Amino acid sequence: MTDTSIAAPHFATNDLRLGSILSRSAAVLSRHFLTFFSVTLITYSPTLLTGSTRTTGTGPIEPSEALSQAVWAFAALVLLMMLSTLGYAILMHATFQDMRHRPIRLGDSLKVALRRFFPLIGVAFLAGILIVLGLALLIVPGLILYTMWFAAVPACIVERLGPWTSLRRSRELTKGYRWKLFALALLLLVVNFGSSLFAYELSALAGPIVGLAGQWIWTGIWAAFCAIVITITYYDLRVIKERVDIDQIGAVFD
Repeated sequence: MTDTSIAAPHFATNDLRLGSILSRSAAVLSRHFLTFFSVTLITYSPTLLTGSTRTTGTGPIEPSEALSQAVWAFAALVLLMMLSTLGYAILMHATFQDMRHRPIRLGDSLKVALRRFFPLIGVAFLAGILIVLGLALLIVPGLILYTMWFAAVPACIVERLGPWTSLRRSRELTKGYRWKLFALALLLLVVNFGSSLFAYELSALAGPIVGLAGQWIWTGIWAAFCAIVITITYYDLRVIKERVDIDQIGAVFD
């Protein structure tokens, strides 16, 4: 039986329902778990590179070795940002295809992601730098920025906007619903940060390599879920504010 609830319009409620977003996101992930998990497992593989610099060696580190590890870790972080952004775009397109009851073809999703790759990197870089600065200023400003820019990446992909325009567009879409989105963003971030604690406990029990692998697997699952949540949230905001349906939004991919 086809599940049509995910694409049902919310014209009557005029409200953003977090429970509905989370349940529909879980439904999408359960229907395509292996596909979505495979994408995030690949795109988050640089976490193994960054983690390897922490698990190799227990004695004193020579200055030249420390510099080499720092360069290696930085390169892995840059690669992680690029691949994870690309992976998110792939999953966003795949989520829209599921919502439109169309088959998911990763080749098609990859083409969509590559067409918007450089603007997406711009959004990720700008938002990432400013959010980190905000988090450094007593944490709350960073969370506020994260909430305001919650829909920036899907806006960049679907509406074909530039980096700054995507951030402004997200600000417009999230206005009036930011307390709810703040709660949603906080939930996603807390669970994500919890993966580090999980990895630490697993490392203590089974060794650093096992802990690193466990964190990688968990990150793959949670990143896939978060990508779906952000996509469905963007869809709901546009339905509520602009009275569009899924076919109107997804027509840009045809």
